[in-house]
Amino acid sequence: MVVRRACNREVARWSFVANFVIALGGAGLYFLEKGGHVSLIGPLFGVEHSYAKLLGITLFILAAGLISFTLGLRARAALAVTTKARP
Repeated sequence: MVVRRACNREVARWSFVANFVIALGGAGLYFLEKGGHVSLIGPLFGVEHSYAKLLGITLFILAAGLISFTLGLRARAALAVTTKARP
């Protein structure tokens, strides 16, 4: 991938899985909030409009994804990097 080539780093698989799970959780939370089954965001953050709730959930998912990606970055093993000599 592009990050792997440009920075000589790999991203751990757990960070992709964590981001996927957080995104599904955010979608589930918005679904339950929109349907009126749960009321968590309004009392906690004072946001009552559905699109404002969606924006807050989206920003949380974005921040969590960036954090998990950053924590999942690791340097490639020295043995895994192979360079070919050019004539």
